[in-house]
Amino acid sequence: LIKKGREKSTFVDPANPSAPIEWTGRWRASEDRLRSIDRGVRAAGSVARSGGDYDRWDLEVRGGLLASARVLIAVEEQGHGYQMLRARVVPRVGAPGVIAAAILATLAAAAWIEGAPAATAILGAAALAVLVRIAWEAGSAVRILSAAVEREMGPDPVTHASSKKSAARVATEQ
Repeated sequence: LIKKGREKSTFVDPANPSAPIEWTGRWRASEDRLRSIDRGVRAAGSVARSGGDYDRWDLEVRGGLLASARVLIAVEEQGHGYQMLRARVVPRVGAPGVIAAAILATLAAAAWIEGAPAATAILGAAALAVLVRIAWEAGSAVRILSAAVEREMGPDPVTHASSKKSAARVATEQ
């Protein structure tokens, strides 16, 4: 499957459509690729943290106090210097923000039951503000991390032309 409407040829894994696949003719170690993504994140002014040997993620970017984004990168060797790259960026919401929003929403519900409309409105607005802030921080972290991953996984000059030809061939066969 090929994602249409994009300038570069990005293949989509049907099992996981959010994880783009890119073929490259430049061999690089996965650690070098992660360092490059880390530099891109730091150049954007964000804070990055590397995952450990037993973590299910490779790099985490903080969006703020309440949310972050994590990336998992897979590199599959295809031989003759070719690699298949796969990256998955996932937002992560911290428990403190969710707990704070739940407490505020519960207090707003209790105020509504007790017949206090002013307290209900204030507490409800505070709960909504916390949820909006969580969404904003998660989106910000995903945007920064995705941009760094896109730069690293961008089209390789060696294979980009052949990928475009194969993409055109697949599109005409359908």
